[in-house]
Amino acid sequence: MVMERDQSPAAGDVVGAEASLQACIAVGQQRLIEQQRQLVALQNQHQAALVGELRARIRQSPYDYVSVLEALLPSGWYLSRRKGKLYERRREPRWRVKGHPSCTYTQGRFSRELQEHMRAVGLDPAVRADRRFFVANHMERI
Repeated sequence: MVMERDQSPAAGDVVGAEASLQACIAVGQQRLIEQQRQLVALQNQHQAALVGELRARIRQSPYDYVSVLEALLPSGWYLSRRKGKLYERRREPRWRVKGHPSCTYTQGRFSRELQEHMRAVGLDPAVRADRRFFVANHMERI
């Protein structure tokens, strides 16, 4: 059994100093987290104020609201007037039929050429599982 008198005073000081340093680090981390939260809240407030100001200016202008919004969008995106949703325009082809580099697929409905390739393999283009099987096994990513 170790008695209090057997320990050196320096060992107790090191343990106490380490504990106080750990406590200071914990307090510093809590302050950092709180300051980050405050920064995010401030950024959100400024963004909301900017958005409100832009909305007011666009509505006061003689221009069509949707056309102004579309002009602000990055290229390759558009706003559906009917649905009010944001969509990405068609991209470059993402898939190619193995052995047929001219037959490509991006998204949406399969082209007639892709449907012909599916039928040639013995799959039905109307069945979703067959389409997924065809893409997985007979097409390659570009």
